[in-house]
Amino acid sequence: MCVSESNRLLFNTKRLPLFEEEVEMKSVDTKVSKDNASQLLEAICDLKDLIGSPDFAAHARSVQNLFNTLHPLDRSERESLWERYQEAWTNHKAHLARMIADSEEVFRELNSKMDCLDLSPDGLIFGSEMFGRADWEGMATKLSTVKALLDEVESKIRSDSQLTGKHRYELFQKLHDNRYALRQAQEWTWSELSDRAEELYNEAYYAIETMPPREALQVFKENQKLVMALYLRRSDKEKFHSWFQELWQKLQARFDERRHEYEQRKAEWRARQEAGLERLLEAREKVEAFIEKLESNIQANRDRQASAYSSDFADRVGEWIREDEEKLEDARHSLEELKRKIEDAGERLQNR
Repeated sequence: MCVSESNRLLFNTKRLPLFEEEVEMKSVDTKVSKDNASQLLEAICDLKDLIGSPDFAAHARSVQNLFNTLHPLDRSERESLWERYQEAWTNHKAHLARMIADSEEVFRELNSKMDCLDLSPDGLIFGSEMFGRADWEGMATKLSTVKALLDEVESKIRSDSQLTGKHRYELFQKLHDNRYALRQAQEWTWSELSDRAEELYNEAYYAIETMPPREALQVFKENQKLVMALYLRRSDKEKFHSWFQELWQKLQARFDERRHEYEQRKAEWRARQEAGLERLLEAREKVEAFIEKLESNIQANRDRQASAYSSDFADRVGEWIREDEEKLEDARHSLEELKRKIEDAGERLQNR
């Protein structure tokens, strides 16, 4: 063997382990690249699950860091995964745009509900677009309606997931202002309605002093009901309750004075009714006797007509029959009318 040949063989013998090491290193790099791609894909899938979530941006930054730190990574895999990452960002931005639009719609709706409230004195007394025409007694209903509406708006602000933080904050600020206005309106209302309650009490007092008891009772009931329905402080409500109790005792005293007179009028009325019923019964007996007489005459005339000695006499008897039949019909009608009147009179006496 020549020297050059031996050197070549020696060189190949030494090179063989190095080649095998390179193949092994490439194999390791491929496996690491696949592992890196799998890790990045899993992170992107998690990112897609967070679309629309507040945590999306933080997770997106961690995914981007993985793109910068994970090596090796096959170029085609990197491009495919980057497209998926960009797609997630695009979908997230579109979702945010929809969320903002939805939030804007809810914001306008709740804002308009609070805009229509009028808690000024004029708005409470004379009404507003929300309530329409109103009166003093309706002020309590208005305040409770406003409170219920504000409670509803607050519940919606707290629970509606469509609202953005900015819109939620602005709505809470407006809600706070409206609740403060509601408390101010409540204090003003208590003062005004206390004056209104005193006016109603004075009307009832005057009615009991000057009007007949039954008419005064109607005024008393209506005014007491109105006062007790007013939105008053507890102390005012107790005060007016005591005042109306005193008025009630005064009214009862007036009724006691009239009770004897009422019983007397009732006895007189019953006597008149019984006398009228007696007259009706007598009239019924007379009509029944008259009917019986007419029926007898009609039958007798029919017998005469059947045995008439001439046609002229038969015709004259027939005319008598027709006249009696007309009288009989009128009498029967009168009898039915009397029976109805007797029944009505009996029912009146029975019901009193």
